[in-house]
Amino acid sequence: MGGSGLVIQHQVNVISDEKLITQFTEDKFVEELISVKPPFFITLTAREQTAVKIKQDTLPVHSKILRSGMELDLEGFISQAELLFSHTKRLRVRINGLDLDQVSNYNYPIRLKVRSDPPSMTVRWYRPIG
Repeated sequence: MGGSGLVIQHQVNVISDEKLITQFTEDKFVEELISVKPPFFITLTAREQTAVKIKQDTLPVHSKILRSGMELDLEGFISQAELLFSHTKRLRVRINGLDLDQVSNYNYPIRLKVRSDPPSMTVRWYRPIG
């Protein structure tokens, strides 16, 4: 804590696909059906700073830095979405109000894909190489 009373947060960057491929390896993979139907609405609630790269249906790919205490409601989508998180420590992920607990509290990158046919999600957890 500095003299002004501000807490300095560690800067978190959006992870690139290149960095993911060259510095990380897949640790675990899960695919499961979800009990919600499209249109899908994803809400991210951060209690620690993180970054996410977002692809949704035909929308342009974009990235967001989520600061501690921030809640982000993503655009609704019908077909599919892919989110690549730098980490998910202290992050709550919900889709149509359903908590995705298996995505929370991981120290390394996670790729989450949500599809509508059938309504399902795949999660890939990554860990550093070596």
